[in-house]
Amino acid sequence: MTAQPPGSRPAALDRALQRTRAHVARARRAVVSAGPGRLAGVVTDVRVDADRITVRGWAALPSQGIAAVWLTVDGVPLALADRGRTTPTDAGGRPLTGRSPHAGWVASIERSRLQPGYHRVGALALLGYGLVEQLVPLDVDLPSADPPGALDLPAEGEQVSGMLAVRGWFLTSRGYDRVEVTTDDGPPRPAQLLHHPRPDIAAVVDDADAPLSGWEVLVPLGQTAREVRVVAEAVGPHGRILLGKRTVRSVPVDVTVHDPGRAAVLAARTDLLARGHRPDEQGLNLLVLTHHLGLGGGQLYLQELLRRLLEREGVTCTVMSLSDGVLREDLEAMGARVHVVANPGWTGVGYEEWLQLVTGIAVTTGANRVLANTAGCYWGVDLAARLGVPSVWAVHESYPPEVYLAVGFPGPPDEWVRRRFLDAFEQAGAVVFEADATQRLFEHLVRPGRAVRVDYGIDLERVAEVVAGHPRDAVRRRLGIGPDEVLLMCLGTLEPRKAQALLATAFAQVSRTHAEAVLALVGDRGDVFSAIVHQLVDRLGVGDRLRLLPVTPDIEDWYLAADAFILVSSVESLPRSMLEAMAFGTPVIASAVFGVPEVIRDGVNGLLVDNSSVPSVAAVLRRLLQMRPDERQRIATAGRLTVEANRSSTLYAHDYRTLFDVAGSADPVDLDQALGRG
Repeated sequence: MTAQPPGSRPAALDRALQRTRAHVARARRAVVSAGPGRLAGVVTDVRVDADRITVRGWAALPSQGIAAVWLTVDGVPLALADRGRTTPTDAGGRPLTGRSPHAGWVASIERSRLQPGYHRVGALALLGYGLVEQLVPLDVDLPSADPPGALDLPAEGEQVSGMLAVRGWFLTSRGYDRVEVTTDDGPPRPAQLLHHPRPDIAAVVDDADAPLSGWEVLVPLGQTAREVRVVAEAVGPHGRILLGKRTVRSVPVDVTVHDPGRAAVLAARTDLLARGHRPDEQGLNLLVLTHHLGLGGGQLYLQELLRRLLEREGVTCTVMSLSDGVLREDLEAMGARVHVVANPGWTGVGYEEWLQLVTGIAVTTGANRVLANTAGCYWGVDLAARLGVPSVWAVHESYPPEVYLAVGFPGPPDEWVRRRFLDAFEQAGAVVFEADATQRLFEHLVRPGRAVRVDYGIDLERVAEVVAGHPRDAVRRRLGIGPDEVLLMCLGTLEPRKAQALLATAFAQVSRTHAEAVLALVGDRGDVFSAIVHQLVDRLGVGDRLRLLPVTPDIEDWYLAADAFILVSSVESLPRSMLEAMAFGTPVIASAVFGVPEVIRDGVNGLLVDNSSVPSVAAVLRRLLQMRPDERQRIATAGRLTVEANRSSTLYAHDYRTLFDVAGSADPVDLDQALGRG
């Protein structure tokens, strides 16, 4: 046996001591740290700005102090955190840990230190005894440093009257979800994305959405002269980046009435002409004023209403429309007399000259009631007042009055025309809205008791006939839909407000993992905007899985064939197409705007969607596609029962007939009571 040097230990003893020290270290770590299976802290938030990345979180242990917190990215320590901040809270305002009120920390690094792409952002808590605890990290997709867009309008120092149009461009592929605009200290306003053609961006950028990358936010400014500060930012899951700042000068709208004497003379002549009107004393002789006779929700509701009314004994009808369309022949076939008249002017003289010509037609009709259809037919209420005939005004639009005055006229209306528009709310015997949300925008202008909601009605009998007489499988084969394909259908004319480009872009993302999905956009009308949407769809590269189809009155086949109906409009009072899809037993996805949430309960009789970004729309598409068939059927059945309960066009016509009866009452009237609602 070899003798050991003096003072040395056997190797076996050294190994035993090393094992003991390791056991002690593990035990000590369990005691002084969070303990086995417990958290020492979490990375809660990563914010990406133009030149810095800021990370926040919390770190605290029940029985041990923390000496320092280091920010790590992909496991590499990069910056020492500033500790002692207020403990972060959850959405309900509750602290994320109860161990300390000052467990929060923050650290930041220059953005240039990281390349775009996925990174694991974490932190290390340094304890006593040389111990280290790793905090729960976040995985972050760091956007490119290239700007995702820009603010173009307004120009710095520009003078703006009435309505401020804030515009720019934004590419949805650069790591940010949406654009928000703030003015002064007001709340952020989400921009309408993929809203305007931008051939200038498409010429220099290869992104799929470049041809339609223009965004817009409309901000009412009122009539007060002041400076307005505008800030536009792109917002993503982990931060925001400035797109631009401007300061503009708000000046009152010039509403001067030029040649008011001439306007007054013309108005007096019209009044004199109107005194010759002799309304029929028997039956319902209806004079209907509408904005146009093309295909659209408001026009189709009017068509269905008049069809139901004209089925009744003693009802006659004359229609005046500002423009022609395919529905004229249908109305004439139902027995209505149709006149197409030009648009009214937006100055006092132009308006009164035009109204005098219209009055000349009206006095020949013998009408004893007037129905003005849409906000743009305010002149129908004015005409009715001059004729001495009660009026009902159906307002379908969901723009506040001051916004409508700025965007709803061919030109800026002068005070004469503005007064006619606003006075119409006071003059009408009934002002009808299809949603409570829309009614709240206008009811302060209406006489007490004269604002009322009337639920849109559809032809439920026709829907039942179509469903019974057209086997769904046969319809799908005729439309070229495969048996294993999931058909998502959006119905509506291609236009910025209906956001089909946003839907198409979201679908392209979802289709990468859902090969069964097909999207049909029914509503191509062959105009300039449609052509730009075609360019965008071609760039998305999804082939025939995304189909652009022309406007058609024969939409029933698509309701039958669809596995889901989708509408992501930015402005909708209450879309007719959504109600029709529900009646056909088709699951619906619709934007949570205005009257839609009054009908749709998310996850019960439909799905609601936030339409402010491509990711939010893509998320609801995935939600639907991941549902089992029985889950989709449950929602579809609930939707059908919702419509069948109170959305019959027969009931719709009955409510309007009641309103025509009571609209002429000089006494105070509560229209809700008149319709049997208590």
